[in-house]
Amino acid sequence: MVDNVSSHVDIAKRAVMGLDVEVVQKKTLELCSALQQTRDKLLYVDVMAEKVNRLKSIVIELLKTSH
Repeated sequence: MVDNVSSHVDIAKRAVMGLDVEVVQKKTLELCSALQQTRDKLLYVDVMAEKVNRLKSIVIELLKTSH
């Protein structure tokens, strides 16, 4: 049992040591960029939804006044 745990710890240590810091940094930057783009798109959608709601209100008012 102890040998099994020890071998798992050794494998984990080797896996961590095998991480390429540059690759991790690059992937982190890519993720940050993707998150920023998603945020920008969500803000755009929010602005467009506001405009649609304003137009909807205007159309409803026009329909009320035309009858």
